[in-house]
Formats: sequence, structure tokens, C-alpha cells
Amino acid sequence: YTFKQIYGGIEKELLNVEPFRSINELSKETFVKYKKGTLKTFLFDKPMIIESGLNQWKVFNYMLQNLETEFNATLLEKLNDLLREKETKLILYIYDAFLFDYSPKDGKSILKEIIDIFEEIPFHIKAGRNYHDMSFINLKNISK
Repeated sequence: YTFKQIYGGIEKELLNVEPFRSINELSKETFVKYKKGTLKTFLFDKPMIIESGLNQWKVFNYMLQNLETEFNATLLEKLNDLLREKETKLILYIYDAFLFDYSPKDGKSILKEIIDIFEEIPFHIKAGRNYHDMSFINLKNISK
């Protein structure tokens, strides 16, 4: 239901309910900038060029998708900087999942440093000898 509201437009009866009110306002502000040709991305503040003739919610959808891309690009940059001189490597990134090939030579401290990069967003960790056999691990076990 929430996804439908955010990506399809807020229903009238929800326009005074948070967070829908704020989302609707942001969508309106975004659309005004789009029509003026002054639309910029949320995080990197880069000019956003989107085809003409789109409605308010389609423009907002593009902006949300771009926000997620910019956010993940920031995470990827931090992770690659951290792992540049390590044997542990980020080997796969899919949408909202990051797969690491952990090297015991780097010690558990590298896991803590990776976790610190994700600290402001909800996440969970799975571990296993291969992609198919992964299971959730307790974060408390990493700090030992």
C-alpha cells in the first residue's frame, strides 16, 4: 500500500497524514524544478535530464531511483576505499545486497569496519562457504 502511494501518487484522504503529506510536497517541488529545467539529483546535486512530457509521479519515481543509485554509489566508494589494500574484496553488488569474499588474513576487524560503513541503514549479514549455503549470523559474534 505504501509503495503504491509513493510511486503512484498519494490518495486524497492521505494528504494530511505523515509521511504522505511530506512525500506529496517533495514530489510537487521536484515536478516544478523538472518543468523549469532546473532539476538536480538529491545527493550529488547534478543536473537531472529526464525526457519531456512526464507527469509529477513519473518524475518523482526517476528521482527516487536516482537517489538510491547515488546512495549505493557512495557506499561502494567507501567499501572499495576500505578494501583497496585488503585481501577481503567486494565481489558482487545487486540492488541492495553486497557480497564479500572475506579473507581471514584481514581478521575480524575488517568485518567490523565494513559493518561501520552500513551503520546508518538497516542491514543483516549472512555467511557461508558459497552463495547457496549462506545463513544469518549474529553480529555479536563478529566483535569477539
